[in-house]
Amino acid sequence: MKEVTMYQCGFCGKTFNDLLLGLSHEEECFMNPKAKGCCTCDCYGTIGSENGIVRCKNGIHIGNNRRMWPGLQNFFPEYKRGCPLWKRKSEE
Repeated sequence: MKEVTMYQCGFCGKTFNDLLLGLSHEEECFMNPKAKGCCTCDCYGTIGSENGIVRCKNGIHIGNNRRMWPGLQNFFPEYKRGCPLWKRKSEE
């Protein structure tokens, strides 16, 4: 058995065996608030589904009604990063 070093994104948990790749990913990760993506937006949540398209409280397409990843309902948002309507999530 050989011991290896891995690096894990502090936002989404994805792992990397290369530090530079991990740092690059973490900067652009859609779970990073600096990226201003859906997961970190106060408007993240659904207002319903129309023809299978799910939209956030601002009306922006955030996915569809199939389930792809645990905890994220088909997370294929229009703005994974840089949404012009992004607002920092309020502390709960």
